[in-house]
Amino acid sequence: MDTTFVDKMCNFTKVTLVIIALIWIFKTLFLFLWSCFYGFKVFIWSRFWKRDLTKLYGEYVVMTGATDGIGFALAKHFAERGHSL
Repeated sequence: MDTTFVDKMCNFTKVTLVIIALIWIFKTLFLFLWSCFYGFKVFIWSRFWKRDLTKLYGEYVVMTGATDGIGFALAKHFAERGHSL
């Protein structure tokens, strides 16, 4: 029996929808794994591996608003790490 145009288009549509679904699944899986890796890097890895900010950015830190609140806490943090304020 000869396949008709409609049967061919139906198969093409099925294959196209399967490909689109697979692309969406892989994209969603990749984004989920990337966010898990990023969360691990930010919240867990940073607790154990401290960067030497003096080596990366230099010895001096210029801060505004370092007399109270968050600015004061950041100034103390930078001073503990060896920066000149």
